[in-house]
Amino acid sequence: MPIHSQAKIPVLDFSNEDLKPGTSPWLSARKDVCRALEEYGCFVAELGNRLPLELHNSMFGSVRELFDFPTETKKKVTSERALHGNFPNALYERVMITNATARNKFRS
Repeated sequence: MPIHSQAKIPVLDFSNEDLKPGTSPWLSARKDVCRALEEYGCFVAELGNRLPLELHNSMFGSVRELFDFPTETKKKVTSERALHGNFPNALYERVMITNATARNKFRS
């Protein structure tokens, strides 16, 4: 009889106030992020009270709207760059955003 198990997405806690570049908590968190991305390709970021609930709900509501667009509309989003743009298929859907963490810099 086959054994079935479900993988759980790792939850990483970024609420530590001492999480500053170069510190021990930072290096540990960096290691955890790398491991989660290598093993699962994703993780859930726990931010504690650092992100107001209203902002969280607004951000995820906007993302939900983006993914709710009709597939035909999303297929029109293309990019000259490899692996950029919208990638819907039967199993998953993703959107690649270039320079998402760069302040005031947007590239196409």
